[in-house]
Amino acid sequence: MGREKTYEIDLVSLREGQSNEYSYHIGKEFFADRGADIVIDADVAVHLDITARRGMYLLQFDFVGRLDVPCDRCLQPVAVDVDTEYDLTVRHGEELDDSSDEVLVIPESWSRLDVAPMIYDTLLLSIPLRCVHAEGGCDSEMAAALRDHRAGDDADDDQDEDQEADKE
Repeated sequence: MGREKTYEIDLVSLREGQSNEYSYHIGKEFFADRGADIVIDADVAVHLDITARRGMYLLQFDFVGRLDVPCDRCLQPVAVDVDTEYDLTVRHGEELDDSSDEVLVIPESWSRLDVAPMIYDTLLLSIPLRCVHAEGGCDSEMAAALRDHRAGDDADDDQDEDQEADKE
């Protein structure tokens, strides 16, 4: 996997005190290139507005679109709507410090900033912990298999309880 320049911002060329705007379309290739198999498909528009002020860079990301991820019940794709924002301040320092969610310190020697990791992390964090289809929307074959499996567990539990009762 080669390093992409698509998401690199030339910090030196930014106009001081003015809005510098960038737009990106994030598709499934973006996640596939990074080995993220949790995202099956994607259609997300990312708008980035950067304002340079006295050696600092104020980044405002706006994400709108959808991600398709596996349903936690039937494993078929389920759409997750994305509508989120992320603000970040970037400034130069002695060494890289990404320990804060609000401020990123980059080495003085860096004249370019790769925003792909910020886009990637924000989109992955927008996925809910539990992703399921609406009631009745799951794959019917998988739903039936799950019901059969669950019924087998209940029968086994009842049989174990009967055996315990017989021993007493």
